[in-house]
Amino acid sequence: MCSDFMPLNATILSEKLLEKSYDSYFLGKGHLGYQTTDHLPINRGFKSHVGFLAGAETYAHGGGSCNATSGKHDLWNEDAPAYDIVPTLDYSTNYYTERAVSIIESRSVESSKPFFMYFAIQNVHTPYTLPPEWEQSDYPKMWDQTYVYMVFCVSLPSLQIYLLLILGTQTCSTYSILQHSI
Repeated sequence: MCSDFMPLNATILSEKLLEKSYDSYFLGKGHLGYQTTDHLPINRGFKSHVGFLAGAETYAHGGGSCNATSGKHDLWNEDAPAYDIVPTLDYSTNYYTERAVSIIESRSVESSKPFFMYFAIQNVHTPYTLPPEWEQSDYPKMWDQTYVYMVFCVSLPSLQIYLLLILGTQTCSTYSILQHSI
């Protein structure tokens, strides 16, 4: 089932969790499909979705230029192209992280609904793009792609710890967070 067209008759985790009253959120890249609007993550059990529907997207501006109405862009927010986000998306991993924190912090402390977040950042995928310079560590220079990959791999644990710390400040009933980055 490795395809950009996940069949609608295939039940995915978010749909099962919806049956159990989970609030599910999808941030990042995905290949659930875009053949029809029924294939969009927002219609597959996710309360919210922002990210790419296809693959091999760049980290900035939704795969195109900063002009959201010019060229190719594959950045979606809920059930429509994310024209409002495209100009501000300088590095997708940072945007997804900020959005994840915003979602977690906006959940009511009285919320009794369990929570699931599918956090699918593109790190370790081509096209390789270094994070902003202030986020890069000082590693010995290797061939370019290996260096970029090293920076990605080292930054992932810091990102996970950050999200877990944010989760720890909230007092909602049940949390489940899944990070996928392969």
